[in-house]
Amino acid sequence: MMRALPLAAASMFAACSASSEPAAGPKPGDAGTRDTGIADAAAPEPSCDGATGDAGENRDAAKPSDPALRVCPSGKDYEALEEHSCLHRTYGPSRAVTAASAQAAPDVSEPHTEFVVTLPPTCGSHTGIVRYTARKSRPYMVYADIDPGLVVTARSGQTLAPVCAGSTLGKCAGLTYVTKLPLVQGETYELTLGASGSLGASGASRVALVIEEIEFEDP
Repeated sequence: MMRALPLAAASMFAACSASSEPAAGPKPGDAGTRDTGIADAAAPEPSCDGATGDAGENRDAAKPSDPALRVCPSGKDYEALEEHSCLHRTYGPSRAVTAASAQAAPDVSEPHTEFVVTLPPTCGSHTGIVRYTARKSRPYMVYADIDPGLVVTARSGQTLAPVCAGSTLGKCAGLTYVTKLPLVQGETYELTLGASGSLGASGASRVALVIEEIEFEDP
């Protein structure tokens, strides 16, 4: 049974979800969750000649994030944004998608939504791409339940350098990692998941994402 939201949280949650009907989606680690079309154990491993993955793309193009990236900022505004994102992680709306090659990557641009992304097996790990189109030219926070091994590429093919990345502020048990990205209005980005980080090391085949625009004044 879904527990009642606190009055303040319910008000904020209702405002951003009024135009979106919640849809149930599987959560990573949920008991009895049915797979969304990718059978991790039974799926055949793709051919991995050299550095090329199952879609014939050069995996060397997805470089790991710089380990020297600074920790993302804290403060009341960032805490509130993390708590807001936690509402979507906990209560939805939630969508289940399967990452793919660049040509078939699903869209995860819907605001105020949790996306549970299944990653197909690729060369002994799990890797895939989703697409995100920025609605405004602003910084965005990509919250995830684990380090998603995220590499972001613009339409030009240029890899986007994150502003910061690392552990969240601890306001949500279901969101433990965050990446801050400077996005441009109307630009569609490829988000490669599993390119590096704990996701690749753990062999995890799913990652939960909540992507939120920073609407407050960001220094």
